[in-house]
Amino acid sequence: MKSLRKQFTEIYCDAANSEKTFNLLHDLYCEKHRAYHNLNHINFLLKLFRQFDEYIEDKECVFFTIWFHDAICDPQKNDNEQRSAELAAQCLQKISMPKDKITKIEKIILATEKHLCENLDSDGKLFLDFDLAILGSGDDIYDEYAKAIRREYSFVSDEDYKSGRARVLQNFQKREFIYLTDDLREKFEAKARANIKREILELSTNAK
Repeated sequence: MKSLRKQFTEIYCDAANSEKTFNLLHDLYCEKHRAYHNLNHINFLLKLFRQFDEYIEDKECVFFTIWFHDAICDPQKNDNEQRSAELAAQCLQKISMPKDKITKIEKIILATEKHLCENLDSDGKLFLDFDLAILGSGDDIYDEYAKAIRREYSFVSDEDYKSGRARVLQNFQKREFIYLTDDLREKFEAKARANIKREILELSTNAK
């Protein structure tokens, strides 16, 4: 946690507001209902941020997109991306970030609703790939991810969850490519498709 705080406050570069903003984000990502969209998810994305930093054109924008993209996360609402983008703009205006950079961050956050890359630049496409990298993880990690997503939707009946989750996964399965960038496609595409196929089969089997 100390490392996360130090990195955030250094990049946020506003002594008057950095601690307050970090604490706000920390508290949001630690909400009890979050089983997947929590600080572990942020850590996962920050590791990818460091691993693929040579491909990032605007590191500041991608860094703050990571931190703000799931700041608002209520599985029972459908405006999470919009509210997360609005929060990002409010907080980043305090450090006088240029308007074009804030707009870029907002646009990427809004794109995470459907993970479509229309009108996104290379950083936006790379971030969407970061956000979906979990799909291409090893079996054990993927299974924990799938269980965590189910816990976040614990208010949904098994029947409705299985049909809804299957539709989401099938939409990814139907794409020509899940990943938008060559490097992450090479690293994660094949495994992601295998994981998705396996989970869809498990959902349909358990539904019988």
